[in-house]
Amino acid sequence: MTKTKNGETRKEIAMACNRSADYTGFLCVPRFRNEAIASFAKFLRKLSWDDLHLENLLSSNERTHLLLRNFVSKEFEIKQRKIVNVKGEVDNYICPFVDLPDDWECYLNTLGSNTRAKIRRFLRKIDDSGEFNITHAELSTFEEHINIVLRLWAERWAERKGDNLNGIVNIQRVMLLHCAKNGRLFLPILWQNGAPIGALASLIDPKKRSLLFFIGARDTTVKNPPPAFVLHAYSIRYAIKNGFRTYDFLRGNEPYKYLFGAREREIRYIIVTRRGQQSMPRLPQK
Repeated sequence: MTKTKNGETRKEIAMACNRSADYTGFLCVPRFRNEAIASFAKFLRKLSWDDLHLENLLSSNERTHLLLRNFVSKEFEIKQRKIVNVKGEVDNYICPFVDLPDDWECYLNTLGSNTRAKIRRFLRKIDDSGEFNITHAELSTFEEHINIVLRLWAERWAERKGDNLNGIVNIQRVMLLHCAKNGRLFLPILWQNGAPIGALASLIDPKKRSLLFFIGARDTTVKNPPPAFVLHAYSIRYAIKNGFRTYDFLRGNEPYKYLFGAREREIRYIIVTRRGQQSMPRLPQK
């Protein structure tokens, strides 16, 4: 249930993990895709709701149309929505990702010369220095590492998140601990003389062999080496060494992601509303 500005109460159906998952989509046996989507749509039409939210939908045009064609009538209105961040600088419906080769040097050779030189220089500095080191969260240290990344993140975003900060941190802690206990979390921390100066938490998808960057934080006073840049390079090197095929930056087209050779895919936010006018959103071409 949700209330509009005029006090109207509306019934909503949302995707699983809505507003927590960067990607949502369809789960079904592939060979029964058409039948499953048609049956699911028929079931949805019978339920009592005002708005159906398909948020952060990562799905092919074909699958999306298979679902939406069941709502093309005078009874429904279909709209495509887009939410931009506060400053309007980042499009969170663009998701950069990197296709990973089998060899680290092959990967480096796909990058610009300046980026390649920086990665080599900074990782060499970390690997050979007594001042800096990187640790991985293990079973006995997961809670400590998760607390560090969330503390650094909270310090960075406290002002913008305001009263929502504690709730966000608590939800992320529960999710990250669950992933850690199930072997689905990669969490390296960069230390300088025993103090944490940067951390990245990435989710592991063993089936698709993907490493998905979920949350990161850094000490903004440290510039050399830049903690976030170093940890992304380190994570990509780790991913290649361990047979991952994709390094996924998830939502947001921040410029730094493209330094690592990322290309783009798009997600969508589609809302189906009852008693609206007939409308089909324009879907991007493959």
